[in-house]
Amino acid sequence: MSEQTPKLSNCPFCNSKAEILYKDAPSNIIQCSQEHGRCPVEPVVGNYDTFEQCAEIWNSRPIEAQLQAENARLRDALEYVDSKAYMLQSMGIEPRVEYEVEKIRRTIKTSLQHNEAL
Repeated sequence: MSEQTPKLSNCPFCNSKAEILYKDAPSNIIQCSQEHGRCPVEPVVGNYDTFEQCAEIWNSRPIEAQLQAENARLRDALEYVDSKAYMLQSMGIEPRVEYEVEKIRRTIKTSLQHNEAL
């Protein structure tokens, strides 16, 4: 049975395809193909014992995982604020409280939009 080549993610900086320079050689190297023009970072990953290790490092996106976790936290906060706002509205909240709740909603939504644009 032949081993399959791991699927490589696109370049995290310019979204060009990954390019394999060396595989199963003494030096495994993956780099940005720069298919969309010059990449601003020109990332290169290499010098791992196996191609699989090299691919795992190339595909890792720790900042994306952090952003996804933060977005989930913000969505939970928005859901919580909305549920409390609904409860307060059913009790006849004062306009000032309603204004503050709306400010919190806008802040959370703005943070989500900013994170999703990254």
